[in-house]
Amino acid sequence: MKNTKQIELPKLEIADREGGNQRWLKNPTMYIGGCAATLASDHAIYFAKYFGLSKLYPYGLDNITKTDFIKFAKLVKPYIRPRIRGVDRLEIFIEGFSQFLKDKGINELSLKPFSSDINYPEFAKKIIKQIKNNYPVPFLLLHHKNKALDDYTWHWFGINGIKTFDTSDDLEHLSEATLKQLQVKIVSYGKPKWHFLYDFWNSGFSQNGGIIIYKFNTSK
Repeated sequence: MKNTKQIELPKLEIADREGGNQRWLKNPTMYIGGCAATLASDHAIYFAKYFGLSKLYPYGLDNITKTDFIKFAKLVKPYIRPRIRGVDRLEIFIEGFSQFLKDKGINELSLKPFSSDINYPEFAKKIIKQIKNNYPVPFLLLHHKNKALDDYTWHWFGINGIKTFDTSDDLEHLSEATLKQLQVKIVSYGKPKWHFLYDFWNSGFSQNGGIIIYKFNTSK
């Protein structure tokens, strides 16, 4: 069995899930198309709990309950509300979540888009860097020709970990062949699952969503 190097973010435990679940929300539009707002809620709580941005979350961080998460998601919903086509552009997520941060008095955290139509090694290395810096990665997947990934299409989910067969510390300079074996921990509907990142990037479409890059303006 090959040796692996694995990096996972701290878990955001809510009820018996690893993060929130849009299906908890009774509003029909959120139940069907609330993945972006649910993910933004997850990440707001994550930054409140693990980066000290406590102004982002008005409830208890020691025990994040399902009831409190539902109430919080309702506060986030107006910023990243579901649309007819869903939140189908990176910029919609960025504009909405950035306004939420601003309204909460958080100015040190910024968001930038990174399209999946960039070459794969650059895309993979960007995700590796984010995870190494303890940032969760919002991922938007639109179309995909692989029907086995239908549960993830036209959907926002989080990447919360990486796993590689190269055990060196220089993960941002891995070969393309090694990067194609990179696995990522995807969290969707509050459930984690490991997948090969290349399977998601190699969708069969030239422009197909991408990721959001979080950055602290005060970080080195």
